[in-house]
Amino acid sequence: MIESVCMKHQIVGVERLLSLEVSPDDKGRPVKFPSVPKGHKIVCGIDFGDGERIFICGSLRAMQKLHAEYIVGKGISISWYHTDAFNDGKAS
Repeated sequence: MIESVCMKHQIVGVERLLSLEVSPDDKGRPVKFPSVPKGHKIVCGIDFGDGERIFICGSLRAMQKLHAEYIVGKGISISWYHTDAFNDGKAS
């Protein structure tokens, strides 16, 4: 399993998580690594019932692994974001 960075509610500046449209296949699995503004990271939020856990995705493969963990772990929801909140020390 990919290690969670933090829980969503722990991020200082959570409003800096911006929704991201992801190109999925017919099962919802990402098939293309999205383009985001320079300095932004792609972030995945998965809720397994204990709050939304935040993961940083550095590649399409990481995004696909997180989607698989969401499916296998029977996650309640999965969300994709982009943010610069992890670049300046203002995020937990």
